[in-house]
Amino acid sequence: MTQRILRSLKHWTRHSGRATPSSAGFEAQLSSLKCSEKQEFAPMSDARLDALEMHIAEQQRLIDDLSEALAVQQTDIERLKALLQRSDSRIAELEAVFPAASPEKPPHY
Repeated sequence: MTQRILRSLKHWTRHSGRATPSSAGFEAQLSSLKCSEKQEFAPMSDARLDALEMHIAEQQRLIDDLSEALAVQQTDIERLKALLQRSDSRIAELEAVFPAASPEKPPHY
C-alpha cells in the first residue's frame, strides 16, 4: 500500500508542478500510518458508507467547480496581458510621434 501511495503522490506532484518530497523522509512518515495485518476493523454501516460517498461526491463537485473557475480566470489573465501589451505598444508609438512636453515653467511664474 505504501508503494501505491508513493506512486500516486509522485504522479500528482509531477503533474501539479509541485516539488516531490524526498522518498526516504516521506516513507518514514508513511510507515507510521501503516496498519498491521492483524488489526481488525468493524464493518461500516450502510448509512455511514452512503454519507461518506455523498461527502466525496460533493468534494469532487467542488474541486471540479474550482478547477473550472481557475481555468476561466487564467484565460482572463492571458487576455488582459495581451490587451496591456497592445496598450503599451500604442502608447510608445504615440510618444514617438508627439514630442514630450518641455519641462519649462509657464511664463506666468
